[in-house]
Amino acid sequence: MHKLVLFLFLIASHFSVADNHSGPKYGALDMYACSFDKGKDMEDLKSLYGDYGEWAEENSAPDSLSYTLTPFIADLGNYDFDFVWMDRYGSYEDLGKGIKLWAENSGKFGDKMSKVITCDSQWMMTGFAVSPIKEAGDDSAALMLISCAFSDGQGWPDLAAADQKWISHLNSEGIEIEGGLYRWIPGAGWPDDNESDYVNVYVADDIVAYGRTIDKMWGGLGGIYNKIYGEIAQCDNPGIWSGSAIADNS
Repeated sequence: MHKLVLFLFLIASHFSVADNHSGPKYGALDMYACSFDKGKDMEDLKSLYGDYGEWAEENSAPDSLSYTLTPFIADLGNYDFDFVWMDRYGSYEDLGKGIKLWAENSGKFGDKMSKVITCDSQWMMTGFAVSPIKEAGDDSAALMLISCAFSDGQGWPDLAAADQKWISHLNSEGIEIEGGLYRWIPGAGWPDDNESDYVNVYVADDIVAYGRTIDKMWGGLGGIYNKIYGEIAQCDNPGIWSGSAIADNS
């Protein structure tokens, strides 16, 4: 897979920023690009959700949260799959345990899954909170994803400084943004020909909340955002995806 730019997703309520006395907190994501087998669709997959939860419990799977991510407003020509299956773990050790468990013990349930979906590509990401969402829905979310590459002479310290300026501006002006801003760092499985250094992920409860934030950006806030971040990176056009919960195996 080479079109892995705009769909790196975060269900935001499960990530938090670090305090001053600990290392950065992060989430380890295991992502799969999946397609429905002939004659199958999302309803067929949903019919297996209960079985998946039972399989995870019976096999003492490590704590995780699983979601499907599907295109909502996006250039479908960029994707040769139907949706992304995402497993979120609290550590890479647990992610590794989850992969090993599925490889060794998927059994009859794995056979059921293989008759509904085929997942050809896998990759990992590490996610950090920039401005975490205060409240998030339990079952679904709207996600705007923008992939970026650093401009010449720019890097992580510049981006971190810009984050602080942005957050300070919002706080000083008493501006509240619905949703949260997160940042993703490419990991194992990321395609060699993809030059993105990170992905900005804006998460809102739904498309209406997303719309209210876009109205604020067009109302003047966007100019300030561009002034703070504009020279740091070159970014692609955004895509909007929807995330829906599959199972909470924690």
